Amino acid sequence: MSSFTQPSREQLDAFREGDPIAIDQVISTVLPEITRWAITNKAYENVPQQEIESVINQVFAEICRNCDRYDPTKALFTTYAINLIRQRMIDQWQHESELLEFEGIDLELHENQIDGTYNNIEDQIDIDRLFEIATANLDDLEREFLGLMRAGEKSLETFTAVLQKHRHADNPEREVNTIKERVRRHLKAAAHEMKLDQNPD
Repeated sequence: MSSFTQPSREQLDAFREGDPIAIDQVISTVLPEITRWAITNKAYENVPQQEIESVINQVFAEICRNCDRYDPTKALFTTYAINLIRQRMIDQWQHESELLEFEGIDLELHENQIDGTYNNIEDQIDIDRLFEIATANLDDLEREFLGLMRAGEKSLETFTAVLQKHRHADNPEREVNTIKERVRRHLKAAAHEMKLDQNPD
């Protein structure tokens, strides 16, 4: 039996039909408990609470846009939501790993698995510490760029919009590339400090 409060079958049936009242009832029932579960989950203890809540909000927004994808005959609603959250957390970790790999930063590989969440939980600890060190040396604009880079964002338009929110840019593409390069240098400096870089100077 699930330890989470479950919506009624009537609520779920209406939810799957896209009924806005049922959607609100279902989300109001499960969201607070799932948020508490994620924040107190040992697998995420090194992930900032703001990032956890952001992932949860993204997942629930996706669920609400695709109500008919949930099949109550296959899983409890909370199980369905939690599985999506776990997968999104893994995706986020993989984006960060790919970014660091692109920067030539080598993390030791571990096979530890905790709660089936991260494939390499100790790598995640190193990644979180690395970004924490790098972020401390960034200004507000660079922090926003780093956040986009961690999420795997590639669109020049997205980076340009963030840049122009902070200041006017005569040559946005050049300035975007310049700021990205500054962020990369901070990442490499943090990796060197942690002795994670492949070719330390």
